Amino acid sequence: MTLTIKQCIAKKGWIYAAINHNMVYRSMDVDIDFENDGIIDETEFCIAAYNTSELNELFADFCKENGIPNNTVESITIVRVYETDVEIELY
Repeated sequence: MTLTIKQCIAKKGWIYAAINHNMVYRSMDVDIDFENDGIIDETEFCIAAYNTSELNELFADFCKENGIPNNTVESITIVRVYETDVEIELY
């Protein structure tokens, strides 16, 4: 089942690949797995911690630039967290 960013977070929640629960953090790298022509692909964004709106906007822009529907999300995984604000948008 493929979903939008907001639907995926509501249904599956955030997946934690690497997180230090003893640390206060302000930003994080998030991996999005999505379906692209029947193949699971991925992209990664750095966002303010748990900022769903920012992630939704970045992924929508990515999809528009690459001709991919924005309702193709399979999962959202936090892969790194930072104690400070990090300004990296797309890898």
